[in-house]
Amino acid sequence: MRARGRPWITLTKTLGTDWEPIARRLAERLGWAIFDREIVKEIARRSHVPESLLSSRDEREVGWIEEGLAGLASKEHPSQYLFHEQMARVILEVGRRGGAIVLGHGANWLLPVDRGLRVRLLAPLPERIARVSERESLPPSAARARVRRDDAARARFILQFYRRRIDDLSGYDLVVNTAALARDGAVAVILAALDAKCGPVARRDPPRVRASGRARLQGV
Repeated sequence: MRARGRPWITLTKTLGTDWEPIARRLAERLGWAIFDREIVKEIARRSHVPESLLSSRDEREVGWIEEGLAGLASKEHPSQYLFHEQMARVILEVGRRGGAIVLGHGANWLLPVDRGLRVRLLAPLPERIARVSERESLPPSAARARVRRDDAARARFILQFYRRRIDDLSGYDLVVNTAALARDGAVAVILAALDAKCGPVARRDPPRVRASGRARLQGV
């Protein structure tokens, strides 16, 4: 089914799968903006809440105590549900405009299925542990614990706010094993899938100097 208007890509933030450089390269090739922390910054701007108060609520589960106290929320202590209501509004507006790469936040469960490409990045656990161990200078045991904690937190987030299991393949159009494909290979596969689903999408030649591709959300 062809997407209407400018499409988008959602990309999971699976720890140890090279999602950051893959997102940057996609942004460079497509001339699109990346939306990740910018989503939280926009929520903070709209609600006049310090970003530091919102960051702890980003992609985490709701505890039963906080849920029970949601009615007592204030601007100084916004509830998790209020945060995610605002988050959904921002993501839907980004998707409506298109030309965006949205990282994490369960955006693949929220945006219209026919308007873009939903990608999950995966790799075998030993490969992910090795990457985290190397990049964060952690012993393998600590890297393993970090990966498992991150996986569990993201799975709880998706289950509580979207009532979905994070490994439910119906939420993804494409699953890429980043241990089998190098970064450029993963980017090529994602771009080919985007064209196949949404029709040919204009892209740029690979730049000699890479830009950040970070989005500006003012006025979204």
